[in-house]
Amino acid sequence: YMTCEYFMTKNTKEPIQMISLGKVGYNAAPSLGINRNMRAVAYEKNITYCGGYNGNIWRIEEVNGYYTITHNSVLYEDNLVTGIAVDGDYLYVCDRDPSAGGGTSSAIKGQSYVLNKADLSLVWTGTLSNKGTDCRVFKNHLYIMEQIGHFQIYDITNPILPNLVFTEANNAGGEYQRVDFWDDGGTHYAVMTGFEVGVTFYNVTN
Repeated sequence: YMTCEYFMTKNTKEPIQMISLGKVGYNAAPSLGINRNMRAVAYEKNITYCGGYNGNIWRIEEVNGYYTITHNSVLYEDNLVTGIAVDGDYLYVCDRDPSAGGGTSSAIKGQSYVLNKADLSLVWTGTLSNKGTDCRVFKNHLYIMEQIGHFQIYDITNPILPNLVFTEANNAGGEYQRVDFWDDGGTHYAVMTGFEVGVTFYNVTN
């Protein structure tokens, strides 16, 4: 199986270039079975960051309409990168064991990372309370979605040393998969969606 990144014009959706990110198949990670997903992407100006199978993250740069892979980094090679967020000079990343199901044993917890966005060098690593599914940055805080009704919030006032300030662990089943934010007259909200958890709203002003 060939994993690719496609770049298209946003109005007509016509492909303008395909980049091969490598070949992976049944034997790519024998201990995990089939692991050939691309799950995370983030954009900033002319730079695309994408992540997926075997802990891979790629930095792809556009110059004069042509896209080139400039850097590739491997985090924890048994895991699947599921979330990438860009903030300042850094990338914030989360991952998960790609096997089905959830749990909190050390064998299947996800991890979180801080990388230099220029060269994808690793700055910091942390352990999640469960499998990571997505991450976003909002007002100096990093939000990481997880399975089993979990999510974590880190203060990233110091961007290379995230400080865990809140953990939601309601063990409600399902998993949070995406989060977005909005400001309503100075009151800040997070809306989270996910598998078997529906849509959940949180006031995150404080």
